[in-house]
Amino acid sequence: MRSALHVDFAREMGHFNYLLPTPDVNDSEAGPDFTIATLDALAQMKLTPFGLTEIVHL
Repeated sequence: MRSALHVDFAREMGHFNYLLPTPDVNDSEAGPDFTIATLDALAQMKLTPFGLTEIVHL
């Protein structure tokens, strides 16, 4: 099994083919142990490249 970590910085274009910058850190909610992005922000990050793989994953 392959393991990987992908890091996106807030409000930056991750790749040349991304349609939108990544969401702002204010698009998050405090959890019991850490802060996590909202579902809307996570969906936006997943659909930003707008490739077939990202659409199928959702």
